[in-house]
Amino acid sequence: MEVRHQTQHLVIGSGAGGAVTAAYLAEAGESVLILEEGSAVRSGEVGQFSLEQMRRQYRKSGMTAMFGNYLVNYVEGCCLGGSSEINSGLYHLPDERLLGEWRDSHKVKDLSVTSIGHYARDIEETLAIALTESGPTDGASLRLLEGAKRLRWQCQEVPRWAHRDDDGHTIWHGMSSTFIPRAEKAGANLITDARAERITIRNRRAAGVIAKGSDGVPFFISAERVWVCCGSIGTASLLKRSGCSLRGGGLSAHPTVKATATFSESLGPALDVPTHQIKEFAPDITIGGSSRTASQIALAISEDWPDGSGYLAEPDNVGIFYAAVRPKNQPGSVINLPGVSDPLPLLWVSKRDRMLLSSGLRRTCHLLLSAGAKEIRTGIPGLGPLRSAEDTARLPRILPLSANLMTVHTFSTVPMGEKADVCPADSFGTLREVRGIK
Repeated sequence: MEVRHQTQHLVIGSGAGGAVTAAYLAEAGESVLILEEGSAVRSGEVGQFSLEQMRRQYRKSGMTAMFGNYLVNYVEGCCLGGSSEINSGLYHLPDERLLGEWRDSHKVKDLSVTSIGHYARDIEETLAIALTESGPTDGASLRLLEGAKRLRWQCQEVPRWAHRDDDGHTIWHGMSSTFIPRAEKAGANLITDARAERITIRNRRAAGVIAKGSDGVPFFISAERVWVCCGSIGTASLLKRSGCSLRGGGLSAHPTVKATATFSESLGPALDVPTHQIKEFAPDITIGGSSRTASQIALAISEDWPDGSGYLAEPDNVGIFYAAVRPKNQPGSVINLPGVSDPLPLLWVSKRDRMLLSSGLRRTCHLLLSAGAKEIRTGIPGLGPLRSAEDTARLPRILPLSANLMTVHTFSTVPMGEKADVCPADSFGTLREVRGIK
């Protein structure tokens, strides 16, 4: 097989993990090559949250799902910059309580607010993390804030990697315009439109990667170290295709249920996403808002079609909101099927999480009605529209298996830490089973 490239460090994936890794390695004087499965799409070339963006920057055009007791839709980026190009850009720095939980459960070394502080500051400066300069103008975000004030619930505006230009349009600071240029400036090289098929392992050490470009022809990249930064599902799939066992790893996600609400007045054009989140019930439940283009509204009310089709008559009056649950003991896995290129993610939502989802949905509806919603549809088949606090009593105590769920956060396939029975990688990301893989 043709050896097309040789490098000290091969970084697979150009999203948040891969781009930052590549930049730091290159700035340390190392030889770095970034391999990205998706295409390079210039900033501003496609509209954020548009159908064109889904076609060009989402994996499988957004048609991805996990299977289990629910069909859980999920999305991730497949483009230069990964999911940092397509998400809301909301930024949360873990606090000492959460870091302490990770230290205790997985015996992670050197993990504290102090130890990550230097890197966090650099990331925040590079991505220009900030609150929206002129305050939130998205009407859906203001409805979250208004409802929280009326109910006296804790609400916060979340900083993010974005700013508004002079015309009021939001410009995202994804990896393709921040850490990728920084890595290239320091000497890193980049290959796009090429998928890592398998890591070649010799004598229990990574020797490089067999990749395949858009022409379908496989080629070999020789590397001293391979950094696998393909997201939780892609990383697990690639490592398993390469013969690595991930004992202790699984798959987890934040299951999310949505409520679509219509108001008497316009929320404004769907140019941005809500930046407020309700933290009254954190860490178990977080309430927030999603993008609300006409196509996304149509998807959100699909279970209520055609009764809910009137929402599309005045799409600017409609907001899409969510309740996301922090999972506990959520079993899942990523498997590779013979002859199928894409991995199969499996996820089972526990009874405890189903109860939290129903509780979160009820609280979301309560908040939206307090903020002036005239009607809410939940996507639960047969439930019908909710127009008053009394109507919310129809919501079940446990979310039925027929409900629509989604997530934008997947994790836990390769846990890191010193607890070897549950952590395939050590505290600093080195795979235990094979040398040279991070």
